[in-house]
Amino acid sequence: MSNLPREVCDAFVANQIEAVLHYSGRSARAFLESIRAAGVEISALSIPQYCISAGVASVVRDAGATQVVVAASPDENALFALLDRALRV
Repeated sequence: MSNLPREVCDAFVANQIEAVLHYSGRSARAFLESIRAAGVEISALSIPQYCISAGVASVVRDAGATQVVVAASPDENALFALLDRALRV
């Protein structure tokens, strides 16, 4: 059973979500479990995954994500700066 709201699952499938932010390995693993349970793993892992550290990035890379980006430093400001630059393109 997925703990993702149906609206979120629908948004992944419809390509309406532009990125996913990952703050810890634990939350990244919880995200992966949720998208698998919901049946949206392929859609959810096909979009950019922004990670606070290399360790967190390895969790989503190992799960099959191909657009994994790591913040310059392991803090929220660096993660947001990364996201801001990416969304301006």
